[in-house]
Amino acid sequence: MIIDSVVAYKNITIPIIFIMLPRFTFGLFFFSFPFFLTATHIAGGQFSYECLGSEGASNRYNINLDLFLDCSINNKNYIDFDNEIIIAIYSSNNLLIPYERHTVPLILEEDVEIEERCFDYTELGYEPCIRKGIYTLSVMLPRGAQSYYITYQRCCRTPASINIKNTDEIGGTYTLEIPQSAQVSCNNSSRLNTYPPLYVCIDQDINYKLNITDSDGDDLVFTFCSPLVGPKRTNAVPDPPKPPPYTKVTYNSPAYSPSQPMGGNPIVNMNPETGTIRGKPQSIGQYLIGVCVNEYRNNRLIGSTNLEFVIQVIDCRISRKIVTNSFITPACSTGELGAIDVEIQEKIPPNFSFEWSNGATSEDLTDLTPGDYSLTVTDNDNGCTNEKYYTIENLPPPRFEMIGDTTVNAEDEIELWINPLGDSHDYIVEWQSEVYMDDPFSFRPTVLFDNSSLVTATVAYKDNSLCTNTQQSKITLKFPSESSENNNGITPNGDGLNDVLFFSGLDDHPKNQLTIFNRWGDVIFHVQPYQNNWSGQNKNTKKPLPSGTYYYILRLDIPEGKYHSGSVTIIRK
Repeated sequence: MIIDSVVAYKNITIPIIFIMLPRFTFGLFFFSFPFFLTATHIAGGQFSYECLGSEGASNRYNINLDLFLDCSINNKNYIDFDNEIIIAIYSSNNLLIPYERHTVPLILEEDVEIEERCFDYTELGYEPCIRKGIYTLSVMLPRGAQSYYITYQRCCRTPASINIKNTDEIGGTYTLEIPQSAQVSCNNSSRLNTYPPLYVCIDQDINYKLNITDSDGDDLVFTFCSPLVGPKRTNAVPDPPKPPPYTKVTYNSPAYSPSQPMGGNPIVNMNPETGTIRGKPQSIGQYLIGVCVNEYRNNRLIGSTNLEFVIQVIDCRISRKIVTNSFITPACSTGELGAIDVEIQEKIPPNFSFEWSNGATSEDLTDLTPGDYSLTVTDNDNGCTNEKYYTIENLPPPRFEMIGDTTVNAEDEIELWINPLGDSHDYIVEWQSEVYMDDPFSFRPTVLFDNSSLVTATVAYKDNSLCTNTQQSKITLKFPSESSENNNGITPNGDGLNDVLFFSGLDDHPKNQLTIFNRWGDVIFHVQPYQNNWSGQNKNTKKPLPSGTYYYILRLDIPEGKYHSGSVTIIRK
């Protein structure tokens, strides 16, 4: 008789055809699809069973398959759990055909909690993710002299493991034996309760005890053992799964072997009595690990289970979970001391403690002299630490010059300005003056002077490192009667009236300088100091200049003094 049926996978309904044969024999035509061929998602699994009691000559069992799936980017095609799987039960009386074949639904899936670690997953290149799917089958099995083998097979494994050959080309076989001795006593198998740590640190000791328990309280003996080879891509989901015996995976020898799946120095090993994994891994990468657990009751072996999982070895030394931002203020040769301002990104103190190389325990440091400083930050919630190193530089002050008139008439408005020298920093200016200044933060403020005889303008000049330098400019005020006024016309005819170019107040400026130009800009007279004695002659030729207008610049208190400019007219009759 032929019965049409369907199998659901990933929400896709796939037609299949069953050909019903005599009891315990059947055939199946299964139409594979491309997504089966490219799956790279399996990260381990384990069968376990619970004996619910006897019913006549049979026992009722709950058989659980915990299947682990890589949900990180290593799962290249983002394959999820199958909604249903095929589990075959074989009897040692006849391993040629299944004793029973079952379509088993997925009843639960959940993310595996990742143990809090002291590293940042950005160093790994991807965020870790393992999910557990649970498939449960309730079945009655007659007690007898035979053993039962429960089997599930699927391709393909996550491809990243470095200790196994061709991990992305072979699937996994997950199997469990219920021997005759376990049937008689209605035994319960051991079961893995917590997934092992996904990631351990290179060059750091592992000391992890597998969380495997047995509800009957039987003695458990643990050993590393080989995972089993499953189907290839061309037959990714065999139906039915094949019977034992099964082929063991091939290790990349001599570095790795069934008893030494992670290598290391000292070798990563397993304590057979406690199931504790110890050793120090020496190579970064992902490892496929197989563990066999034998159950003993009254020194008699009554059952065994096997499981497999993956562990990633990373370099925890270059990556810490505590992330800090820091702002460093350098010290300056002019006297300002440095500072370090630290900001924790992950959490807010007081969950963190701080230990500086100079003995300080505060989060930030101030009043620092030039030198090197180190900080150890500890997360008091999980014990993770991070170290940071800082250097306080000793920077020179910004260089600049002040420019502007230093001798002015009272009630004049003048400009003072500063000129940066020798660098391209950003600067901050702050003027202080005893008289009115329109903008004390401007590079070129305007100053209005009153009748004071002396004022001081001081600038505090900062660059973007916050180093400062200061200069003072003393500005002398002249009252109107003392200002350097001049006659703007001369009649050099020897009558004693307006014969020379005259400036008042020159006696107060013995270091003055006078330059006179013609209208073409030629210098026709230059003298230092000028003594009010020019009568209109060309200094070079000593000859009188013709009538006309000429131009002058009178500089006072050379080299930095105020200057006057204007014109003078020579009138000859």
